[in-house]
Formats: sequence, structure tokens, C-alpha cells
Amino acid sequence: FAVAFVVRLVWIFRVQSPLDAVYSDMSGYVDRAQLLLAHKMPAEPRILSIYPPGTHSILALEFLLLGRNSRDAIGIVHALVGAIPAPCMAVLTMNLVRRLPVAAVVGVLVALWVPQVYFAGFFLSEVWFSAAIAIHACLTVRGWRRPPGKLAVGVAAAAAFVIRPQFLLTWLMELGARGLHLVWRKGPGSAARSLAWLAL
Repeated sequence: FAVAFVVRLVWIFRVQSPLDAVYSDMSGYVDRAQLLLAHKMPAEPRILSIYPPGTHSILALEFLLLGRNSRDAIGIVHALVGAIPAPCMAVLTMNLVRRLPVAAVVGVLVALWVPQVYFAGFFLSEVWFSAAIAIHACLTVRGWRRPPGKLAVGVAAAAAFVIRPQFLLTWLMELGARGLHLVWRKGPGSAARSLAWLAL
């Protein structure tokens, strides 16, 4: 996490801040976030039906809490959120391989993976979606056996869904596989309760 955070921070402060790249998709996210903060609709309201609400809502919250032009605070938040996948992939690797050096190598590779570093310098959904799906994956393999853990998995899935709705397909496959596993291990009643918590 520390390596990923520092690399993204250096990228944002030395190469490209999200505030210096507000064009194309980034401009759309920023415009919709500012309209949300101003309690206004776009000139063509139907445009909101083709854009998921997650990213521009997160950016609106970011602007509300940090300030629309707060270069340092926005940069730090993007570096922090952008760093989340690195430790999550190390945790997932430990779940598969159970060797700390291998997990460390995977974590460092993800920390230095060029596209993910670049994403931190933009107002894009990739930063937030990568963090949401990485947290979801970690919680899915580690913390889903008790109701609070199941609820946390569901919250991570919900965040991923509102940022990028196509996550629903991944979630349905994961839920189906988990349901079959639970029916096989614990019976239909226990499986139904677990799935209800996850779906909630």
C-alpha cells in the first residue's frame, strides 16, 4: 500500500493532477458532479440515464468535502484510493499461494502497474471501481462468514455496481457459485440465510 500510495502521489504532484486533465470523459464526470452539487439537471436530463450515478456522485462528495479546486487534497485522496488494489491483490495471493514473498511481489507489481498509476491522475471511474472490486474480492474470500462480513461484501458490491453497473454480472456469478457451495456444505436453509445477507 505504501509503495502504491507514494508512486501515485509522485505521479499526481509531479506529472499530472486530475485538475489538469478535465476534458473528454473526465469533463463529463466533473460537469455532472458540479450539476449535482448545484441541484441542477443537465440541459438534456435523459443523458443521466446512460451514465451510472456512482462516479459523479463520488466526485460531488469529494468536491463538497475537499473543495472543487483543492489540488493537494484531491491528489492525496486519488493516491489513497488508487493504492487500495495493491494490498488487496497481495491478500488474494496469500489466499491462493500462502507464500509471503509471492504475495509481496504481486502487491508491488500491482502498485507499479502503469495504467493504474495513470488513472490516479484523472477524474475517472477506474480509480474508484478498481478500489471497490479489490475490496469486494478481499472481503469475499476473507470476511463473508458472519452477518457483518456479509453486509460489508454487499456494500462493496453495491459501490462497484453504482460506479459500473456491468459489475452485476460478476456479482451474480459469484453469488451463484457461493450459493451452490453453501447448499453443498450447509444445506438450503443456511445457504438462503447467507445469500440473503449478501444480497441485502
